[in-house]
Amino acid sequence: PPVVFQRRVELTPCSSQVPGLAQSLDNYFVNQIAGRCAHTYECSVPSGFVCIDRTAKVPSTQRHFGTKTLEYNGDSWYTEFLDMFSLSTVYRDNDIVKTGDWMDLQTDVVEVYNIFLSPQKKAGTMLKLWWTYEGPGRMRGTTEMKSFVQMDVESRETWYFMMFLVMVVAILDIVILIAFAVLRCRRRRRVMKDLQGRMTEEQETIIRDRTPIFEFWDIGDILLRLLSIAFCLWHAAMYPDPTTVDVNGEGQQPLEFYEEPINSILCLNWSDTERTTENKVHEFMGLVIKLDGMLKSETSHRMWATILVLFFF
Repeated sequence: PPVVFQRRVELTPCSSQVPGLAQSLDNYFVNQIAGRCAHTYECSVPSGFVCIDRTAKVPSTQRHFGTKTLEYNGDSWYTEFLDMFSLSTVYRDNDIVKTGDWMDLQTDVVEVYNIFLSPQKKAGTMLKLWWTYEGPGRMRGTTEMKSFVQMDVESRETWYFMMFLVMVVAILDIVILIAFAVLRCRRRRRVMKDLQGRMTEEQETIIRDRTPIFEFWDIGDILLRLLSIAFCLWHAAMYPDPTTVDVNGEGQQPLEFYEEPINSILCLNWSDTERTTENKVHEFMGLVIKLDGMLKSETSHRMWATILVLFFF
């Protein structure tokens, strides 16, 4: 199911925001609602006048809507299933609360994740939508889609062979470039030896400059080949062979790289009475975050592949 994450910020006394007006504004708001206490024996009239510090994130121990925070990207987030907003109220922490109150002025960022799967094609897409507070009355919305496709066995074998071929060619290119450098070094020594005693110091410098051992493009070619080898090794680590795991007690089944976190999501035991619902929801959200991290790594991988190809041109 779609899930939603919220990052919240702290309330702060307005004396630090508008020190000259804080007390006057507080008294003004108190006087507006003081009439409700005119005929009671005892009444407290809070003004509700507080400010929000957008730079101060809420502490990780603070609860909201009966849930604790989940650490993600170095921040504390409150998580919910998006289906919650199809209801007008929910029961949380021994109280009935309005779902519309889940977001308020303390909300700083909201992120929504939805996962689409095509098991037959071994493909999936994660849709991410997020909104960020950018000032009074202004929110900026952004969308992002990240997809993956698992290779079948035949494609993986071809893919491994092509990677191996690329690395072999890159190593051969490096060996050839080094061999040429050795030949240039020997040629320079031979020339210098034949002309020894018949050259001025200036002529010797000119000969050294015109018979370089390594040229600029040679160094560039070697670096590109080394980058190709490193990228192929990284590429192999990104798409390992399937692992064999026990699926729902039905025996050992092969699972591809991206199928493992999805299988963990699908096999989460919601009927486990020894764990709280909050604990199980946190595990579910953690698995969604793990899958998102894998897709981010995939996106980064594709970007570096494009850059490497452009370098070869």
